[in-house]
Amino acid sequence: PVNIRRCVLNNSPRLGNGGSLGEDGHPLSALSSESPRLPRQYLLGLEAEKCGSQPPWLTSKRAITMNTNSLRGWRIGAVFVCCCVLTHGTAQAALSTNAWSVGDGKWEVSANWSHGLPAPTNNEVLIVNGSPMGGGSTTVDVATVVSSVGNNCLTVSNLTVGGTILSPHRLFLNTANNTPGTIALVVLNSFTITSHGLLVITNSRLSVQAPHDQGKFVIDSSALLISGSIVSSNEGSEADIGFANSGILAMSNGTVQLCNLVVGSSVAGTLQIAGGTNQIFGTLNLGVANTATGTIWQTGGQLVTTNFTSFIATAGSGQITVSNGEALLRNVFLGNGGQATLTMAGGTMLVRGDLDNPGANRGLMVGSTDGSTGAVWVTGGQLLVTNSNTGISIGRSTIPQVTPHSGSLTQSNGIVRADIVYVGQNCCGEGTLTVAGGTNIVGSGGLIIDAFPGTASVWITGGRTIVTNSTDIIVGDQNRGRLTVSNGVLLASEIIVGKTNSAVGTLTIAGGSVSLSN
Repeated sequence: PVNIRRCVLNNSPRLGNGGSLGEDGHPLSALSSESPRLPRQYLLGLEAEKCGSQPPWLTSKRAITMNTNSLRGWRIGAVFVCCCVLTHGTAQAALSTNAWSVGDGKWEVSANWSHGLPAPTNNEVLIVNGSPMGGGSTTVDVATVVSSVGNNCLTVSNLTVGGTILSPHRLFLNTANNTPGTIALVVLNSFTITSHGLLVITNSRLSVQAPHDQGKFVIDSSALLISGSIVSSNEGSEADIGFANSGILAMSNGTVQLCNLVVGSSVAGTLQIAGGTNQIFGTLNLGVANTATGTIWQTGGQLVTTNFTSFIATAGSGQITVSNGEALLRNVFLGNGGQATLTMAGGTMLVRGDLDNPGANRGLMVGSTDGSTGAVWVTGGQLLVTNSNTGISIGRSTIPQVTPHSGSLTQSNGIVRADIVYVGQNCCGEGTLTVAGGTNIVGSGGLIIDAFPGTASVWITGGRTIVTNSTDIIVGDQNRGRLTVSNGVLLASEIIVGKTNSAVGTLTIAGGSVSLSN
C-alpha cells in the first residue's frame, strides 16, 4: 500500500457534508455523540469527526494520579522561536537570536531574554540556552497568560527546547486552565524538543500550527502531558517522536490531537498512554526508516485513529502493547516492510476497516507485504475486527509478492473476534494461527487456510474456536493448508479439505473436541 500522509481542515473545500475525506477520496460521515466509551458508532462503522475537531464522546477524561516529584531536577536547555515575515517577491528577513539568559525564571520577564520578550513579529529565532551548571527551568503560568493578553508574548514562530547532559532544561506550562480565556502557548511553525530538553504540561494548552512543508512538531527528548492539551492538527502537519534523537511522549491525562504522527522516524520513538485521549486525524506510522524503532505502550485512556490506515514497521521495527484502555483504528498494516509486534494483554482494540470499501486489504493485515514480519500475541483483553467482510489476514497478500513475508497470531487467553480470517494466501506468504486458550470467534466470512509456496497452518491446542455462523473452514483453497487439533474445542459449520483440484489440505485431529453443525 502507498503510505500517504494527509489531514483535512474543517474549512477544506474538499469536504462534503461536514466530514473528512477517506482513503478513496469520498467524504466520511461525521461521528455522533451517543456514548463516551467504546461508542456504538465505531461498531456500526461511522467515521470520526473532521480534522481539527473533537467528537463530544471523547471529552470524558480518566483521572490518573502521578507523582510529580520525579520531575524535579529536570530543566529545558534551549528554546528557539523564529518569526518569518514574507511578502510576494521578497526574501525572508534576516533572523536574529533571542537567548534565554538565566537558569530558573518566568517566561514573561523581559530581563530573562537577551533581546526582550518573545513576539510573533520580531523576526527572531528564540533560544532558551546558556543555563548554569545543573540546568534551569522556564515557567509559563497564570501571570504569563495575563501578561500575554497585553504583549502577545505567548505567540512565537519557532521554538526549540534543549540542553546538555550537565545542563538539562525544562519548559513548564502551568497556566491554570489557560486563564483568562483560552490563551495557549502558540507556535506558528516548528517546535522541537532536542536532546536533554523536557516539556511538562499541566492544566495548559499547547498549539503547534506546523503548516505543511513549513514546520513540524519534533520530540527528540521528553514530553510529559499531565493534564491539558496538545494540538497540532492543521492540514498536512506532522508530529515526530524520535526524529534525529530518541524521543518519548508520555500522557497520564488530557488530550492530544494530531494530524499525522510518526513514532520512530529514524531512531527510537515511544508513545506512552496511561490516560486521556490521543486522537490522530491522518496517518499513524511506526518505525519508518530501517534504523528506527517505534513503540506504543497503552495502559489506559484512548488511542483513536480511524480516518486513515496505520502502518506499523514501515521499514524498521514497530511495537504496540495494550494492557488497558481502548484503541480504535481503521486499517492496520502490522509489518509494512519491517518487523512488527502487537501484544494484547488487556483492554480493547477495535479495527473497523473500510465500510465504504470492504474486502481485501481491510482490517488487520499481519505480515502481509514484501519483506515484512508481523506477530500478534493475545494474552488477555479483546481484539475485535467484526465489521462485515473485514477481518484478520495472517501472512496474506492480495497480490503475489516478490520477497517472502510471514505473519502469526498466537492466542493464550482473551477474546479474538473477526468476520473473516485468512491464514496465508498468494505467493511467498507464510501464515500461522495458534489458539492455546481463550475464545476465537470467526464470523460470516469463514476461516481460509491456504498458501503457496509458503505454508499456512492453524494449530488448536486449547481454548475454544468457533466458526459456526453459516460459514466454512477451508483447508487448502487453491494451494496448500493444514489444520491440527490436539486439545481444546473446535465448533464449525463445515470443514472443507482441498476445495479445488489443485488444492492440498491436511486435517489432523489428535485430541480435543471437533463438532460440526452441518
